[in-house]
Amino acid sequence: MPPRRLVLALLALPSAARSQPEPTLPEPPGLLPWPAEPRLAFQPGAEALAAATAPLLPGALAQVEAYHGFGFARPVLVRAFAEQAAFELHSGVRAGPLGVTIQHAVHLAPALAGAQRRALPRLLVHELAHLLLFQRLPALALASLPPWFLEGVAVDCSGGDGGVRTTPAQAMAALRQGRHFQPQPAVLPFMQHQGASAFGLTTGEFYRQAALFCAWLRQGNPAGWQALLAQLAGGAGLAEAFARALGTTLAAAFAAWRG
Repeated sequence: MPPRRLVLALLALPSAARSQPEPTLPEPPGLLPWPAEPRLAFQPGAEALAAATAPLLPGALAQVEAYHGFGFARPVLVRAFAEQAAFELHSGVRAGPLGVTIQHAVHLAPALAGAQRRALPRLLVHELAHLLLFQRLPALALASLPPWFLEGVAVDCSGGDGGVRTTPAQAMAALRQGRHFQPQPAVLPFMQHQGASAFGLTTGEFYRQAALFCAWLRQGNPAGWQALLAQLAGGAGLAEAFARALGTTLAAAFAAWRG
């Protein structure tokens, strides 16, 4: 059987994501390579988006690799779309997302050439962070990672932004009100992944709380954080990698972060 395809979509207003098996998506026809940047392809009509993306790509790749402590396993492919219908068809999503990461490519929506242009730099980093884990983690290990970790890592890697409009203060206010995610260490592939709605959070609150927790872990033990990511890339489960790399349990760390 072909490998299961996973999709992570970052929505702009409001910001949201999903991680779930997807059927095989059709490859977009007629894309052209961007001059001097073979990692970037564009749909005719998306020249402005491709031109804005090309100079950002080397720095975004370097930022993602430095954050994780390891590089991409295969060539990177970023696709810029001119037509919303084509973007949705080839990304497996409906109206809303600005960026989508499928297992072998990052897809950029047409709106990033216009009203959402300011979101492009950090959104590109966010999606490339997903792509790196897609490339480096074994399929079963990737499928078992809970959404809070995947999105927390991507938002933290992008500098705490990546399209999330909820501020740290707003996310922490929700936490003080008793509304917060539960950092489960794994989700079995046949179970429904728990996202924002499962915890009574908006998607922005969910993303931001997860990112703040990841940032707290990283800042408190930078070497341990990169060791954790390396353990995951080697196929370890999150609970196992957490104990080995950070010397504590996920539950204990979360309780300490919450105060």
